[in-house]
Amino acid sequence: NSQPPVTLGEIKCFMGLNILMGIKKMPSYKDYWSARIDLRDHFIASCMSRNRFSWLLGHIHVNDNTLQPKKGHPGYDKLLRPIELVGKHHEVYIDNFFNSVELQLSLQNDGIYICGTVRPVRKGFPKDLAGDKQMNRGDSDWRVSDTGIVAAKWKDNKPVHFLSNFHNPEDQQRICTNDYNAHMGYVDKCDMYKSCYEIDQRAATGGKSLSLKEFRLAVANGLIGADPEVLQRGRRSNGEIINKFKVQVPLERRTDKASHMPVHGTKVRCAKCNTRKDPHRTRWHCSSCNVGLCLQDKKNCFADFHKK
Repeated sequence: NSQPPVTLGEIKCFMGLNILMGIKKMPSYKDYWSARIDLRDHFIASCMSRNRFSWLLGHIHVNDNTLQPKKGHPGYDKLLRPIELVGKHHEVYIDNFFNSVELQLSLQNDGIYICGTVRPVRKGFPKDLAGDKQMNRGDSDWRVSDTGIVAAKWKDNKPVHFLSNFHNPEDQQRICTNDYNAHMGYVDKCDMYKSCYEIDQRAATGGKSLSLKEFRLAVANGLIGADPEVLQRGRRSNGEIINKFKVQVPLERRTDKASHMPVHGTKVRCAKCNTRKDPHRTRWHCSSCNVGLCLQDKKNCFADFHKK
């Protein structure tokens, strides 16, 4: 309730910052707004406050809630599962981190086939399968529940445990080797192929060489609303040295004819008078520049900041 309504421009800026953070990576997204000048990213920090970015990150919801049944009504699902999979008997293969008897039953009721390795300590997994010392390499043992869930154990160099809700329990070769090995590893393959086309790979476009990194930067800047001509390195266009401790706003944005209105919000550093040795904080923000600016009887950084 303390946050102002979200605008379309903010959503575009938020999406652009996420793309930019994928190029300029840091251990935590909060580091982009760090008070340490050797860690802080001044461009990102000038586009949106950390609190606003955190709030959007925690509240943005990419889904159509009108399609979800109300709580307490039939069909309600807190996670709003992918309906396109339900009832169509798709085969899903997973590893032991996700698999369980409970998940097998749930997806079986939704008409989804699932198979994968499982940790033998999971609740409901049978404890009376053949012991490790009683099995040789290539041996297998299995149990099947009244609901058709197959629990299998296959001895390779070490024992491997499986759960499936659609395999024939007598066909252990198919469960333990053929199907599982054939369908697992797709994510690893995807990552391998993606690594061949990282953002510094070059792509020919109309006779010019444009890197995918430059393309992503252009998309990010377009969403954020930054002018590529003013994003120069080292110094501003008028020769002014950039103060790395202050929030940076392009001069063209500060002095444009947009309606710069003071808005009361959370306490942040003043973009005009704040320095490392003499910090100044204010609750007044510029609605257009999205930075904090002092607005007092004897000190009007808001007006001074927007002068050429």
